[in-house]
Amino acid sequence: MHQQSAIPLTPEVGEGKRGTRGYLRYLLRQTNAAVGQAVEQRLAAFDLTRAQHSALTMIGAYPGLSGADLAQLSMLTPQSTSETIRRLLARRLIARSGDPGNRKVLRLRLTRKGRELAARARTSCDEVDTLMQLSAERFGKRAVRRWLVDVALKLSSGQAIVDSNFNE
Repeated sequence: MHQQSAIPLTPEVGEGKRGTRGYLRYLLRQTNAAVGQAVEQRLAAFDLTRAQHSALTMIGAYPGLSGADLAQLSMLTPQSTSETIRRLLARRLIARSGDPGNRKVLRLRLTRKGRELAARARTSCDEVDTLMQLSAERFGKRAVRRWLVDVALKLSSGQAIVDSNFNE
């Protein structure tokens, strides 16, 4: 005699609360996890983590960042940033030098090896970005981008959720 399980099956991505009826917070987290996994798979070929790739990207875009600046831009804790910097220095992908105005601050820059690796890793991850761009275009890319930035700005500024400016 075969008994059916009383436990409901877990819905697939796109179904139930994992679909359009899901909570936005969950859907953003689900998407972030999927993007992260796809990027990690591509970065593994370069022996890079997402944190290291983010650091290389930000240092390349903003040469002269301090570790604190990098932590903020990469959305990492200071401890994670320190470890990331240590590993990138050990691989000679970045270099640091003193700040002439403040001897306590060290400024970061990419080495030639770091620039080359960052470019190759970026190219490898372009496929993920392309998929995201094409998907966003189906729903109005500018609207999707504006929505994501608007929510981030309002929540990071501590703006009250119920606010007359929220309906701008």
